Amino acid sequence: MEVLETLEQFSSSAKGGALCIGNFDGVHIGHQQLLAKTAELAKSVSAPAVVLTLHPHPMRILSPEKMPEPICRLEDKLAWLDRAGADIVVLEPATSQVLQLTPQQFVDRMVVKYIEPRWIVEGRSFRFGRGRAGDVNLLERLGRDRNFQLCVLPPVQADLGADGEFTVSSSLIRELLRAGLVAQAAHCLGRSHSITGLVGRGSGRGRTLGLPTANVDRIDQLTPAEGVYAGRAWSQDNKCYLAAISVGTAVTFDHGERLVEAILLDFDDDLYGQGIRLDFYQHLRRQRRFPSPAELADQIRTDCRTVRQLAADGRIDLPTEPAT
Repeated sequence: MEVLETLEQFSSSAKGGALCIGNFDGVHIGHQQLLAKTAELAKSVSAPAVVLTLHPHPMRILSPEKMPEPICRLEDKLAWLDRAGADIVVLEPATSQVLQLTPQQFVDRMVVKYIEPRWIVEGRSFRFGRGRAGDVNLLERLGRDRNFQLCVLPPVQADLGADGEFTVSSSLIRELLRAGLVAQAAHCLGRSHSITGLVGRGSGRGRTLGLPTANVDRIDQLTPAEGVYAGRAWSQDNKCYLAAISVGTAVTFDHGERLVEAILLDFDDDLYGQGIRLDFYQHLRRQRRFPSPAELADQIRTDCRTVRQLAADGRIDLPTEPAT
């Protein structure tokens, strides 16, 4: 997949394909459906499947205080767009000038001028242009005079069990993660939610309890709600381990700062200063204060046994290479 930093880098030889426009945070199953259709239509005209996204997220420019926490990092987004079928991704800078373009100006100056698509693929809720004034009805009308056709796909529904069916969206996934519902979020993402950070020095309490932990810092993605989770950890050298992951404030020790800590099963080495990725599979329990460190240690050992049992039941796998 080719990644371009601006539309001005778009080659004239790549024009005439199929285009999908959006932010694609998380590249969830709804996005994946759009991209699969984009790739199908691009193949039908022997041209590239193109993704156009504004970077950074427009809200960072328009209303930074309302900027949603990202589900994934840019490098992960690009990897998942590649897997979903994109041939070219354009990371057009989200400047104030671009964000002030009317819907018609956006189509003429950003889409037709540089990409000249034969097809544009979007969902029913797609909005574009200044103030999100443009919708798929307007886009279809504009296409009649600009030599492109619009393919509109219905929203993707996810059955979240007792909670019912929901339309999959990045906003829904954020709500699920903030509620600690990582299994439901994984159903919408088509994979487990992951966060990436750097292993920092902790207080050393885990090692004194006989349960050394990796304290993960510098996380710039949405972290699930406080609680203990079953999951996996990927070390910097791409080795995968079962993990019991704790998100919370270590209330037993009156530690006020929110921490992300992972116990890597069958691992006893020093990861300090290294990158680490954590995959969240299932919520195990809420955080709570224990009467003593020994009772906390007993509970953590129980958590680790639960993680092992989930793996034995096929609920957590240990691949040899990360999905991205």
